Amino acid sequence: MSENIFKKFYFIEVKIKSGIHIGTGEELFGVYDVLEDESGNFLIPGTSIAGMFFERLEKLYDFKNNDNYKYLTGKLNPDSNYASSIIFNSVILKIDENKLRKRTRTKIDRESKTAKDKSKFSYFEIMSKNNNEFDFEIKIEIDNKSLKRKSFDISEIDKYVRAVIKSWKDEGFQLGANKNLGAGNCCVENIRELIINKENIKEYIMKDDFINNNENNEINKEIDNIEVIKIYKEYKLKMDLKDDYGIIGLLIKDTQFEKSSKKTNTKSSENDDVHLDVFINDGEKIFIPGTVLKGVFKSFYEKYKGNEDLDKFNKIIIFNMYPENYNKESLKTIERHKEDSFSREIYEGGKFREERLFNTQFEGKIKILKEDADKYNELFDFLQKGFIHRLISIGSPACYPIFTLEEAEND
Repeated sequence: MSENIFKKFYFIEVKIKSGIHIGTGEELFGVYDVLEDESGNFLIPGTSIAGMFFERLEKLYDFKNNDNYKYLTGKLNPDSNYASSIIFNSVILKIDENKLRKRTRTKIDRESKTAKDKSKFSYFEIMSKNNNEFDFEIKIEIDNKSLKRKSFDISEIDKYVRAVIKSWKDEGFQLGANKNLGAGNCCVENIRELIINKENIKEYIMKDDFINNNENNEINKEIDNIEVIKIYKEYKLKMDLKDDYGIIGLLIKDTQFEKSSKKTNTKSSENDDVHLDVFINDGEKIFIPGTVLKGVFKSFYEKYKGNEDLDKFNKIIIFNMYPENYNKESLKTIERHKEDSFSREIYEGGKFREERLFNTQFEGKIKILKEDADKYNELFDFLQKGFIHRLISIGSPACYPIFTLEEAEND
């Protein structure tokens, strides 16, 4: 019986799929910093979780101006002190500082091929632990005894909470800044539940560590049986680095890490003064950032179609691409040098090395809201033409891989 339930907790175990930036708005030596608590732990405020929750809820039920929605958000009567009975706790991320990486974004002028004025900025991202553990846990609490609307009890609220959790599990969610660039992509790995009722309420009140020490029930199967609508239309994006006509090896430069995904550092010996530009990686795996992909697609569209409809790219979510068949032997180190055009002598300090990737296939995805999908048919058709004729270049220096885009099956 719902009247015997005092509180209900949901514990949602989450894995980070692409770096999260929850910013402070302040710069640290020219880099936008991430939020931390007083102990130096990375922090996601409960308000960020709440905003993400209600944004998804609104998409699922389309009832923003409905009294039920206002009640759930605590805004049914703006003149009262009533707050929502759904409580979103702030999240502390127990992730080492070596998983904090710097990302740099730059807008390139298509004509001059140089950075636009005041268009370059850097920010920190929190990366995944890259192990079998989840990265952080979201805790959502429903307080039954604070309910002041008799016709709207905990079972009704529970229905909405579970629907959002199910949607997160099916389609993932994005947290923090730069979401439309594929940043902050997360997936749900496990869901647990704890109910506080008449039998355990006293123990819950008396023991500070009751929640941590009490066994929670896994409810993954229950969540899987809930039916919710899909809010995104998803496309599979693939990129193939074939060497069928002398393709230049791909390099996506890492702006921070001094470590290659193949080597422990960028120098072959202590006396080696030749710098190595490494292929971007998360400490273990190479990848192509969604930011880079969106940039090259947008640049291609602007070059051949002009500025019209460029703002549509703002609503497209492009995720990081990871290799399907990665072989470390495909990532080769190439030595290059700058030389005098007349004497052919190498400039002092002109030697450098680069990692170039060959013969590798990548897979990723693109998502747009279903409600906007029809508006993007022409844009995607134009991108397909660029893919077919291999007109889209990527990396430094530019190479022209084979891109393919197809609609994913969406149950």
